[in-house]
Amino acid sequence: MPRQDFFTDSRPDDTRSKVSNLKMYRGDTMSFKLYLKVDDCPVDVTNGTFWFTVKPNITTNDDEAIIIKTTGDGITILNPTLGQLLVTLSPGDTNTLYLPETTTFYWDLQYQDINGIVQTVFIGRLTIMQDVTRAIGP
Repeated sequence: MPRQDFFTDSRPDDTRSKVSNLKMYRGDTMSFKLYLKVDDCPVDVTNGTFWFTVKPNITTNDDEAIIIKTTGDGITILNPTLGQLLVTLSPGDTNTLYLPETTTFYWDLQYQDINGIVQTVFIGRLTIMQDVTRAIGP
């Protein structure tokens, strides 16, 4: 299973986010770890909430997103005091997508802290490549 690690130094008053481009095959499981840091110090995300959203276009409405993951549903906070989390995409998230060719989507990860401050901490593109096998398992 592919695993990718990324880092961010975004601050609550900083509009710049870490850009990370991802690739996967349709119908695969993909997990990647993310670490939130400010000035090389971990961000404590205790009691925080995360949203991971994938859309065909940046301007697509949220209710038309192809993938939405949230804390406890695809996003696991591995170590809250060290700002470590794991995002997992399962086969069901992509295996029914109609992809006549390799397609690139847009994604972001938003974080809301315990004070209600929301910030986009990661953004990027997700390229989903066609697969050959349409069944899972032997």
